[in-house]
Amino acid sequence: MRKLTGTKWTPVKVAGWEPPKSYNEFGYVTFTDEGDVVGSDGCNPLAGDYAVTTDGSFHASVITTSDIGCANFPHAEVLNATAN
Repeated sequence: MRKLTGTKWTPVKVAGWEPPKSYNEFGYVTFTDEGDVVGSDGCNPLAGDYAVTTDGSFHASVITTSDIGCANFPHAEVLNATAN
């Protein structure tokens, strides 16, 4: 199983949207030993809680972020696609 804590994860594809390579300098999530997830969509910060159960299942909750529209991310299109 790949370790989550202490790693930086960058998006490859989100609901069919593939970010440009330069985007990976800004969009990321990291996972702490304390069960926090923090990161950015490239413009807005995000934070929440996560847990990995003994069977390897991943659960995230209460992911909070601001809702500022940014030129480098197609928020409405991507978020609408992930909701379906």
